[in-house]
Amino acid sequence: MMCLMPSFANAYSWIMATGLGLSYQGYLTLFGFRDWIIVGDNGDGSYSGGFVHANRPGLFSSIGYCSLYLFGLQIGRIIFSEKKSWADNIRCIEKLSLIAGFAGITSWLL
Repeated sequence: MMCLMPSFANAYSWIMATGLGLSYQGYLTLFGFRDWIIVGDNGDGSYSGGFVHANRPGLFSSIGYCSLYLFGLQIGRIIFSEKKSWADNIRCIEKLSLIAGFAGITSWLL
């Protein structure tokens, strides 16, 4: 998936970021995956039992960081796009305000 990302992510990074972020957050909260990451199989938070168990917080949080990276790509495309007039700047501010509002509402709901 990562090798396809540079060509595909440029135009559709917000779709990929939203899908990845919502599915990861839903999986964390709805299926108890968060508890497994924090506590583990033993129930005491130990990191014994192999590579995946020893690195579970870092490995699985990288999915969320990938979603944040894709959101950053989209925001960068909005900010650094060519603006020829003040109306273009106003549209850029409007888009960024909508993104910030959506992110705030989503984080409040989840």
